[in-house]
Amino acid sequence: EPLKNYVRNGKRRMDIIASISYSDSIEKAFEVMHEIIREESRFLPEPEPQVMVHSMADSSVNIQLRAWTLVDDFWNVRWYQNKNVKEKIEKAGLTIPFPQRDIHIKENGIASRNSRK
Repeated sequence: EPLKNYVRNGKRRMDIIASISYSDSIEKAFEVMHEIIREESRFLPEPEPQVMVHSMADSSVNIQLRAWTLVDDFWNVRWYQNKNVKEKIEKAGLTIPFPQRDIHIKENGIASRNSRK
């Protein structure tokens, strides 16, 4: 199938991924992202912006906002929205987790559990 070059048409797709804790509400995160879409006038209505679960990572659920902008607006919108997404996620009471590991140490055949973050 032929490839479609959107940049040539003056549009560029933006993907912003925000991580939330496994204990956070995905629906609440979606609400935050949809609010961001409604507030950002530089996002184009077509193709329609999308919000989805991007992945379930080791320490987080990754939520993706996908939207299109004019090529000339792309970087300013991206830089602004990276900051905005973080602030709005935190303001909504959602947690942006950091990577962590549980370490189990066995001594003399007895397992003890130490958690390091």
